[in-house]
Amino acid sequence: MASHPNGRPVTNILRAPFDDEDADIIFRSSDGVDFRLYRVILAKASPVFRTMLQLPQPSSTPTAPSAPDDHELHVVTLTEDAKTLENVLRLCYPVEDPSLTSMGDIHSVLEAARKYEIAAVAANLRWALMCMLPQEPLRVYAIAYMMEMEDLAKKAATLFLDDPQFHFPPSPPPEFSVLPTLAVYAVHAYRQDCAVAVSRVLATEDWTSQNFVWLTCPNGMMVRMGPRNVPVQKWFEMYFELLKAALRERPSGRTVRSFFTSAGAGEAFSQMAVQIKFSFSITHEDGVASDN
Repeated sequence: MASHPNGRPVTNILRAPFDDEDADIIFRSSDGVDFRLYRVILAKASPVFRTMLQLPQPSSTPTAPSAPDDHELHVVTLTEDAKTLENVLRLCYPVEDPSLTSMGDIHSVLEAARKYEIAAVAANLRWALMCMLPQEPLRVYAIAYMMEMEDLAKKAATLFLDDPQFHFPPSPPPEFSVLPTLAVYAVHAYRQDCAVAVSRVLATEDWTSQNFVWLTCPNGMMVRMGPRNVPVQKWFEMYFELLKAALRERPSGRTVRSFFTSAGAGEAFSQMAVQIKFSFSITHEDGVASDN
């Protein structure tokens, strides 16, 4: 704690709403902000705090001459800064929840929660991570994996199905410095499992209708679908093979839905325009139905 030249201690900043006069302990952040707190709440929130508060406590230096009761309170200095400490305490106390709008803030809070074994903080932050998921799937996955939030990690992993280079972002997130290699391997294994599952589905005829125009032409090529051969038009065979290749790279439903308007589909449809005898409108309707 800093002092004036005359030796009198400098008053540390109090951070509302943690400034109750009847508090029975003070937590001080690494940047010198004081939080007047209640032992019973801290002990209930964290087993680490509970053990800390049970240890013999040395006498404290007065925190400020203007606060006559402060000399009776034990001061515990923590390594977290005031912003992180306030966010953590707000998630433990019966006060308004913090507004966490950046992955950096969430990461700092979760690290503190893991350090002090505050289970409620991790549970309460799931909603914040879910909100960040569309914009920061890789960071959310890394945090969820390290915090053992299995359901959230799985949700994030599904977003990587469309990005085979997900593990090579333009700049690595800070979590990569501590994320185990096994976490990245797990996503690759998941993508491979999805690709295999898609291949199995496309190897059968269960997903399609025998009424589709490209499966009813008597002049079509005979292609194996499930247990039997069916007559398939050449353009559809091209479309189907290109789609399967795309799904091996990006095994998700979004790939199927977007492929219908892709360059590969356009090439197949060019052949269709020459070969097919039915109206394009019918073919287009069946194409939309198959993609769904």
